[in-house]
Amino acid sequence: MKIKKIMFKFLFYFILAIFVMNASLVTYAAENDLMQKINTMIDLRKNGNFEECISIADEILANDKTFMEAYYNKSMAYFRMNKIEDVLNVLTLQLQLNPNNELAIYNAACACSILGKSDQAIGYLEKLLTLNIGMKKDIRADNDFNAISQMDGFKQLTGISVRVGGELLDFDVLPFITTEGRTMLPMRKVFEALGAQIAWDDSSQTVTATKDGISISLTIDKKLANINGVYKEMEVPPMLVENRTLVPVRFIAEALGAQVTWDPDNELVEILSIANNGTVNNYNSMKEELDRLTVVSVIDGIWPEPYHLSGTEGITLIIAKDSKSLDLMNSLDSASRAKYMYQTTLANYALVVGCEPVHMKFVYNGKVYYSGDMYYDKKGEGIELTYYEKGLPINVVKQYKNTLNYKDFYLLPVSQQTTSKIDE
Repeated sequence: MKIKKIMFKFLFYFILAIFVMNASLVTYAAENDLMQKINTMIDLRKNGNFEECISIADEILANDKTFMEAYYNKSMAYFRMNKIEDVLNVLTLQLQLNPNNELAIYNAACACSILGKSDQAIGYLEKLLTLNIGMKKDIRADNDFNAISQMDGFKQLTGISVRVGGELLDFDVLPFITTEGRTMLPMRKVFEALGAQIAWDDSSQTVTATKDGISISLTIDKKLANINGVYKEMEVPPMLVENRTLVPVRFIAEALGAQVTWDPDNELVEILSIANNGTVNNYNSMKEELDRLTVVSVIDGIWPEPYHLSGTEGITLIIAKDSKSLDLMNSLDSASRAKYMYQTTLANYALVVGCEPVHMKFVYNGKVYYSGDMYYDKKGEGIELTYYEKGLPINVVKQYKNTLNYKDFYLLPVSQQTTSKIDE
């Protein structure tokens, strides 16, 4: 099971000081009582008083059924009591309130694995890794997954992963790394994900991919590739494996104009298209329109949140209300996109004062399309945005600092899907 790292004692005294300075006496008394309950609940769990911890969690949930920390501590207490069915029941309720909660998904996968619910465990892990590929290292090392570690689905999920424009691909033939250090991937999946058209000549065993005026022809077991009539040599030739054509991913993706990176810790091949450089006739009017069509949700790592942030990290989610917002963002040139995200983050910086970096994310329909980091002292200079053409799934939440809670943004009533305020 995954244990959240958060310093609630420090959190308690920090927020207490803020409340002393700013809150009314009545509000302070109610919220101070809640904080005391939360800290008591956590202390009871850490000290092994699991029944009492669960009792306080139930008391908190009786007053607010959406309280994320109560679900977390209750599920962990049940886990320590080896009541795994109860763990899964609690996490199921939590995931109804926040379906993309990474920690809850991880722990639900652990519970299913222990209970012998292998397919459910694999399903949870698949969803988890679409949200956070960085959890792969933890999954590999966690003994709770021993029961499913030899399943093909588990091996595929924890082996080499490929993400194209933010979309995690699945393969019927697993990618592998050659002795030359080149990553070989099934051709068709990658080409189609990149938007290329594919033609296969069986007689010559040659495949041709075309996209945006670029044509690449590859022949099985031949190192020479034909790119728009020019031959270039690859270190590793295409090969047939289980009737699938595997190709060296970096050579092919870069030939089609994509960027390729390799994350060795998570064995992730990241393939990203370069965002088209739009044209801006009037930045100020475009900014005004974008402001009208977006909502800003700001998350501070010192308060409870589902992103595994440190206490000095923050997130600014610029959430598009509809597709027109994303179209407008795409119409900006690259410098204007970075400028808009920086200015929006800076305008809301009072909600994350002291946080560096602040991770900026432009979100539409639960997916990130542009992301970058804001450092206050750099004044917006040199910001580079990562572009996810297909959108990278993310858990979109709104943080409520005054109640030490967060809620799924898309499950809030429309009247509450508003920009974060300093008193939330």
